[in-house]
Amino acid sequence: MRGAISKPTEAAPAAFVPSGTNRVSEAPRHGRRRQIAPRESIPLRWPTETKARREIFDAWHQIAMQVLHEERQNFRLVALVERFINWQSGELWPTNETLARRAGGCGESTIKRDVATYQSLGLLMVDHGWRRQRGGRIVSKRTIRLAIPTAFSGEI
Repeated sequence: MRGAISKPTEAAPAAFVPSGTNRVSEAPRHGRRRQIAPRESIPLRWPTETKARREIFDAWHQIAMQVLHEERQNFRLVALVERFINWQSGELWPTNETLARRAGGCGESTIKRDVATYQSLGLLMVDHGWRRQRGGRIVSKRTIRLAIPTAFSGEI
């Protein structure tokens, strides 16, 4: 047939080769979570002026994103910090349950791991304590503050 439109030929998909050449990372896979050596950090000095608070938060956020990217960690918690920071004190107030719900419905243990990872990376400082409620009941309290690692890679 003259003038007939021919169908474009589709290239066959690349075959999966289990030799490891298709792997994105050559890091050994063993099913365990990567352990992060704790880094020294210093707490952010939270300013008293509103504009300065915003500037220091933006600087922290930029550093945190770079550190997380470099260490190949998730951005789940850093995405929520701005929403839950107390702008007067510079502290984060929500519970693991609240953070998990706002982070797409992940588990509280996932958030707990994320907080521990960010603490190991020097991005957060966590203090645990107790406080008395109005009825006299004593409950545990967690205070999370923003921090900066004392040592950076050459890229940051």
